[in-house]
Amino acid sequence: MQTTFLIHCALSLIASTAEAQEIHPDLTDTWQFTASALFQNSDASVSSTGILQNVRTLDLEDLGMDDSTIVLQLSARWRFSDRWILNFAYSDFSLDGRQAIDSSFDYGDTTFPLNASLDTELSLSAIVVALRLRHL
Repeated sequence: MQTTFLIHCALSLIASTAEAQEIHPDLTDTWQFTASALFQNSDASVSSTGILQNVRTLDLEDLGMDDSTIVLQLSARWRFSDRWILNFAYSDFSLDGRQAIDSSFDYGDTTFPLNASLDTELSLSAIVVALRLRHL
C-alpha cells in the first residue's frame, strides 16, 4: 500500500511538471518582450579638493537636478533551443539641471556683480546581454 502511494505521488509529480512545461510561457515561448517603468532615486555627489585642502562637496540638488526620475527599461528574451536562452536588456537613467547665480559683492566703495550659470547633465545607460543554459 505504501509503495503504491509513493508511485502514485511520483507519477503525479511527473505529470504536473509536464503540464507546467506545456502551459507556462517561460518554458514554451520562443520570444518574450517586456517594457517597464522604474522609479529610481539617486544619491550622488561630487567633491573637489583645492590647493589649501578645502573640500567642497556638491550633491544633485546643489547642481539644480532632481534626485529621482522614472526610467524606461526594455528587454527581450530569445529561447532558441529547449535549453539555451539569450536575454537582452536596456535602460537609460538621465537627469539634467541648471543653477544660476545673480548676486553682487562689495569691495570697499565698489560693487561687483556676480552672474553665473551652470548646466549639468547625468546620463547612465545599461545594456545587458546574457546567455543562459536552462536546467532540465
